[in-house]
Amino acid sequence: MRHGVRFQVGGRRLVGGATLVVFLALPAAAQAGRLVVTGHDAESHCAREEVVERRPAACAFVATSVNWVRAKAPDPNKPVLILDRGNLDFKKSVDRMVARGASVPYQVVDPRSSAFATLPINTATYSAVLIASSKDETSDESAPDLDEFNSTPDNNAINARAADIRAFFNAGGGLDVMSGGAAARANSARYYGFLKITRGGGTVTTPFKLRSPGRAIGWQDARENPGELDQINCCNTHVSFEPPAPESALKIAEADSAGRAITLVAETNDLATIEEPPTTAQAVFAGAPGVSPVGGGARGTATTGTTKAVCVPRKALKVSLRRPRGVRFAKLVIYVNGRKKRTVSGKTLGTKARTRAVRIRLSPTRTSKLRMVVTTSSGRKLTYRRTYKPCSTRR
Repeated sequence: MRHGVRFQVGGRRLVGGATLVVFLALPAAAQAGRLVVTGHDAESHCAREEVVERRPAACAFVATSVNWVRAKAPDPNKPVLILDRGNLDFKKSVDRMVARGASVPYQVVDPRSSAFATLPINTATYSAVLIASSKDETSDESAPDLDEFNSTPDNNAINARAADIRAFFNAGGGLDVMSGGAAARANSARYYGFLKITRGGGTVTTPFKLRSPGRAIGWQDARENPGELDQINCCNTHVSFEPPAPESALKIAEADSAGRAITLVAETNDLATIEEPPTTAQAVFAGAPGVSPVGGGARGTATTGTTKAVCVPRKALKVSLRRPRGVRFAKLVIYVNGRKKRTVSGKTLGTKARTRAVRIRLSPTRTSKLRMVVTTSSGRKLTYRRTYKPCSTRR
């Protein structure tokens, strides 16, 4: 059956299409939802990996994430809801967990089906929602299950249920989101609209490495710890993410060698805490020439500064951005007279309340229209403008 709802446990179909397996009781926990978002299509490798040696690591990655996200649900014994179709890689991955002795009852629903559009999603029915990977390159002979190469019907359907997914999580349900593929790289804000996480895409630098949250959850890294399974470097990633602010409930579990996030996790009773709070150009560029040192507060806008010309300063401009709590900068691009002069990485800017100072030297003999554009980890762009002109007596 390709469309609609499937209920299955341990391969035995029950009345009404439901299937159940004996579930090993997990300890009760507080009403805090757990989230895993990864660029890996680990469930596809678990179900279809041709290099047999890699399969156990991919399956273990899936098992660790599934077990973790559901462990603190109000009732961890409830089935997981698997949003999958086609080859049903996520279902097969969970079946492999069951074959190895785990007890994971599940219900499979095709996200683009009419059944999903009206399906109740609540913690009285499910302990977690597992979302399969979306397709990537057309050259992939074993493409993941969700979406099409040039359209995203499954992701659209999932985003249409964003309010219900958020309520489910805030009630203590778990979310396990595998790779968003090409669609997430092209427009991660739209793809992950139901989560509103940091911006995805960008190139990655191998090898990958676990951070302390990932180690605590239980993923393994054979490169760092010989004898463990190669769970994070066994297989490619299709999406990477901007690092979140240090104050965010969203944490990096796995990163690439350049510091970009490969797997993000969160444990919180409000999904909104993983979102970047709103901010303004006046707040970020507070204290820059022509901007009040106290910023513009909530009344500010995305652009600040003035086009009124002032004299070119004798010394190089020295600008330090103010980083509002919960906000992290991905990059700062500096333009003079419309030409890009410099790009400063988020890593260089840092995560302190004030970024490292950036020096800008302007021409003393001609007018310079300065524009600085800072991009936050969520993709928000904030702009500062200022015009400088030559003066007979420079300050």
